Amino acid sequence: MREDTNVSYSYDKDFLSKQEADALLAVSKSLPNDRPLTKMSGYKHRLRRLQMPCYSLNPDLRGSPNEKTNQWMLHLDDAPPEVKALAEKLTALAGKPLNYFSFVGYADEKDHINWHQHNEDRNRDAQTFIVSLGDVRTFGIRPQDCKDKSQWVLLQPAHGSLIILPDSFNNTHEHAILDDKEPKGLRISINTKHEESGDYYVPKEFCHGDPAVRPPFEREPGPPRIYCQRIDCAYPDDAVNVDRKTIFGNHERLNGAEWLAYVAAKMQSPEFAVQVEALRGKDLLCWCRPEEESRCHARAWLELANRTVIDPELLAQFEACWIRGRGWRLETGRLLYLIKPGCAYGDWKKFCEKHDLPVRTADGWIQQYKKEAGIGSETQWEDANPPLLPDSEADEIKQDIEEEKEKRKGRTPERHRTELNVKLKQLNPNLLDLYYEVNKRSPKIVMKLWFETFFRIIEEGKEPEVLTVADFENKPATESDLIIVKNCEK
Repeated sequence: MREDTNVSYSYDKDFLSKQEADALLAVSKSLPNDRPLTKMSGYKHRLRRLQMPCYSLNPDLRGSPNEKTNQWMLHLDDAPPEVKALAEKLTALAGKPLNYFSFVGYADEKDHINWHQHNEDRNRDAQTFIVSLGDVRTFGIRPQDCKDKSQWVLLQPAHGSLIILPDSFNNTHEHAILDDKEPKGLRISINTKHEESGDYYVPKEFCHGDPAVRPPFEREPGPPRIYCQRIDCAYPDDAVNVDRKTIFGNHERLNGAEWLAYVAAKMQSPEFAVQVEALRGKDLLCWCRPEEESRCHARAWLELANRTVIDPELLAQFEACWIRGRGWRLETGRLLYLIKPGCAYGDWKKFCEKHDLPVRTADGWIQQYKKEAGIGSETQWEDANPPLLPDSEADEIKQDIEEEKEKRKGRTPERHRTELNVKLKQLNPNLLDLYYEVNKRSPKIVMKLWFETFFRIIEEGKEPEVLTVADFENKPATESDLIIVKNCEK
């Protein structure tokens, strides 16, 4: 058996003798096969490979719900002698009983199976032994989601060969049967595994294992978002699944404008629109990875469910009530109380800014209305006003503040120089030209001029705080002002 040095898989070209391989191929051709319509295509297109029987130790437990009710899951005791002989040979090689044999057929060069992992084997022994019979088809192995073809391994498994994929590959790598350009004949793949007595199939939506062993998750504050539900990803326990197994799934595999048109058509149904509205404020689950979120089909449902929806009649009542003033505060609070739940995350602030209403004021009016209307809210403590615990450090700080207040009693507050400078420049607009002209020569002269003017105004009895531009609109530059400038220049 040859093992690749770069990728830890094993490939044995001559695992079966020609007589053993030919006998198994003859038995495989005699087994029933079918091309069922696929659920993923909305039952419009047939499977691009042949579905064939599977011989298992637990045919009634393992297998999808659909397989439990059809002829494909059979007990290993009912397998042909050639299959039992293969089981004995593989068991001796693996050192453990191999008791699961799934037959898959590829009739021509176009039959294939896409890159995949065995989701049903999460949290159990996922080592896989693959026996190839018949014509040679390209068998690919690559790291998970790897698009760099230089890292792909492409095998041409011969008739009677064996490929062994280790257990770790079910989390780190993917494998596939790829299309071939040249004409190909029938290939039979026998996928064999080890399963315990009583082992059962784990549906894909439950392949994450026990929530207790999932990666720990702490949700950051923010609007509802889309999370990946793959086994190596963390997500909130209350997130809603919107994959193809739900009414929100992209069953037609549409993209771009086609998908948006499909969504718009679905939203025409009032019953479906109610289902979408039920997603409001909830995180969504899909199979797209985080880097694919911008292209995820679930984004359409996320935006529709969390869009701002305000009843026009309610909005008109608010605008009519808002312009009447503070006397209608209680009624305004009632209307805001009804409007706020319809605002998407972050749109409540935009709504308040549009109506020149501070958010804190709007929330205060809502709380006042709720209090008057007897609408209660959950409190943080059992006692709404719990007694404060003694805090010696806080008491010392309060005492220091009181002592500092006593020291400053009777003092005139000192104004910072920059504050005076700003006020001075606003005193007399008629002297602005003079100000800029002298400022080019020497900033010190300008500062001295404006300080003398400022103190002269104070001596006349006006407080600086009440001085405005209107006080000097009709006051031209006097001769005394020019004398001060000239003296400053000297």
